[in-house]
Amino acid sequence: MISSVRERLSLELPPQQGKEFLLAMRVLMGLKYQEQLTETLMQSIAEMQDSVEWQKIFRSGKAEGKAEGKAEGKAEGLIEGERRLLIRQGTTRFGPPSTAILDKLGRISEAGELEATALKLLNASTWEELFSS
Repeated sequence: MISSVRERLSLELPPQQGKEFLLAMRVLMGLKYQEQLTETLMQSIAEMQDSVEWQKIFRSGKAEGKAEGKAEGKAEGLIEGERRLLIRQGTTRFGPPSTAILDKLGRISEAGELEATALKLLNASTWEELFSS
């Protein structure tokens, strides 16, 4: 199937356009078929990697992945920083937290929830009161 498409492209299009057509075909196949099937069908088309468009898509995907990873890292760092600050402030106000309190703090995974807990710290008298209600 793919080989006949390749054959026809070589007859009807200049080489670079044929490569770009095959790249577009592969991208569209990815919308319908599982990755393994697409890979199997497209194995014979190694020259796609020479395509300027393929390289552009590859670079773009790499950049997007890097940006997503960076954003996730920032979010996790923010949450961890807020958690540490909350523990330091609570320790100053109430004394060292128990293991149960540390477990509760460790289970908080949303920055907004940590911020709300930090605000409650201003009016609480104990770690237990901080986590009541």
